[in-house]
Amino acid sequence: DFEYEFQMAGMNARLNPKVETVFLMASERHQFISSRFVKEIGSLGGDVGHFVSPTVKEQLMVRFAERKNAAD
Repeated sequence: DFEYEFQMAGMNARLNPKVETVFLMASERHQFISSRFVKEIGSLGGDVGHFVSPTVKEQLMVRFAERKNAAD
């Protein structure tokens, strides 16, 4: 998140003033998505397709299925 990255930028500048940090903002569509929420939604069987690419969705579904099978 931005707060963490901002703190890291401050520490990096303190450790090495030659290090420059650049922040790139995500599009409005993606600004409020966090991996924690995507994982929680997917682990509960929700559709994460609105938040990730089809490739990422497929891999997450495989991972969640593996975890479910291991727990059974």
